[in-house]
Amino acid sequence: MTAWVVRGGGRGEFEETFLSDGVAGIHFGLSRSVTSFGSRELLREHAEGRKAADQLWNFVHVIQNGDLIVLPRKSPRVIAVGRIAGDYQYRDGMDPPHVRPVTWMASDIARTHFAQDLLNSIGGPPTVYRVRAEDAESRIEKIIALYQSGAVTDDSNSTFD
Repeated sequence: MTAWVVRGGGRGEFEETFLSDGVAGIHFGLSRSVTSFGSRELLREHAEGRKAADQLWNFVHVIQNGDLIVLPRKSPRVIAVGRIAGDYQYRDGMDPPHVRPVTWMASDIARTHFAQDLLNSIGGPPTVYRVRAEDAESRIEKIIALYQSGAVTDDSNSTFD
């Protein structure tokens, strides 16, 4: 299992859609299914640049069912965490069109519950990337377990990882 950040748009415009629709998604200006490209190199020829193509490729082909998704929300400034629950789907005419089903386990964990190295790791600028903090997956799992048990609350400032 791996933990990934997937952002909800530059201004957080897709965050509520992600949570209400049970998805994580991206756009990058590509108006057709990523699965129509047989290789990362071919995708790079059609996407909005190499970085966008690599993030699209990772979103579709590298992220696995069961991987954790971390959504650092812009408003309110909290963190949502879910688990990939299905394969990539292209939704023509929807925004964002490239989605993966997600089972959201928490939508409003205060940032204060995450140690600074984890916050630094999930605070990077790309839209889709692997969380690189040491032992990130198990630490995030611990926060989720405490959140679901009620030990993590909005008025608690304890760091749990």
